[in-house]
Amino acid sequence: MAIAALVFGFVFGQNGIRSFIIGLLGVGVVWFVYAFYLDLNNDNILSSRVAELFGLSGLSDSSGISSSILLLLVTALIGGFIGGLSCTSGSFFRAMFKKKP
Repeated sequence: MAIAALVFGFVFGQNGIRSFIIGLLGVGVVWFVYAFYLDLNNDNILSSRVAELFGLSGLSDSSGISSSILLLLVTALIGGFIGGLSCTSGSFFRAMFKKKP
């Protein structure tokens, strides 16, 4: 996903913050949807166990969000952050080759 975001940032080069937000939202949403699909297929067994391992079950009790959804949100945020940095790197890489007037 990071390579796709890098290529997207290179092809559709925007300024720094805009390309970061595009990469963050694009990769984050795709990451969450795919993880949610996989989580539904195994009845939340793996994600709830991993959430307990990382200590997210205590947070889910106080916030009212299930621990598996909280884990999916955290992983989507991490994936989105990586996608944002990759897309920004691609746009900066494009700016290196742009001819200056």
